[in-house]
Amino acid sequence: MASRWQRFVRFPLTRLVIGLVWISVPFAALQIVREEAGLQFAGAASALLALAIAATSAAAYISYVRVVERRRVDELARDGAVRQVALGIAIGVAAFSTTMLAICLTASCTIGAGDGASVMLATLAWAISAGVFEELAFRGIVFRIIEDGLGTWAALAISAAVFGLLHGFNPNATITSSAAIALEAGILLAAGFIYTRRLWLPIGMHLAWNFTESGVFGATVSGHSIGGIAATRTAGPELITGGEFGPEASIIAVVVCVSVAVTLLVLAHRRGRFIAPMWRRR
Repeated sequence: MASRWQRFVRFPLTRLVIGLVWISVPFAALQIVREEAGLQFAGAASALLALAIAATSAAAYISYVRVVERRRVDELARDGAVRQVALGIAIGVAAFSTTMLAICLTASCTIGAGDGASVMLATLAWAISAGVFEELAFRGIVFRIIEDGLGTWAALAISAAVFGLLHGFNPNATITSSAAIALEAGILLAAGFIYTRRLWLPIGMHLAWNFTESGVFGATVSGHSIGGIAATRTAGPELITGGEFGPEASIIAVVVCVSVAVTLLVLAHRRGRFIAPMWRRR
């Protein structure tokens, strides 16, 4: 019989807190290193640090699962990883490109020369870093552990809401931008995890969306201007363009991403990938 301490550690809320602290501490430490070193989102040193953050986050997550949850890290299994990441990248590139095309067709949009290829490596590295860490934290820990107790639908709603709320601390964030992030990214990325029961697909979608948005189009990413090959400027209703927060706050991005998310959720439901609340499994 499990001891009182073991039952405490296995409790979903306990695992949620331990897991987030476990992977956030090394992430925060490396971010402090970046700030103290004065590294911006450009250059070889910045790119190497970003990749180090991604690798450290993955190592921390794997160690958390093995030490605390005492199981195999099936959600990061190597079988099919390349294929799922590639599919995620294709979806992310297509989703943002469609969003940007629709914005340019419905609002004033200029696409000019940006910072060129010199920022590509660092921008890609930071997109990988954000994609890996945020998916490990929000889909690997928050969504998965809530789902284990409350079921898929509750976990989908709660994790998406939390994801949107935390983006409310970004520069130029508004209530509208937070709601948009919750609906488009929070639901879409969780849908990718539900469909595959792996983290590779949402990681691919996340990094590809961010890289295409900034590294290719040079648009603002969740309030942050990083730079890219091109420099995209839009003018018009914020509901269409996303305003200073960037295209992610656009209703067009919400429609595009929710459409993809619904497709993935329908396919996942047909595959029997949804989990019932704990009390209905007894």
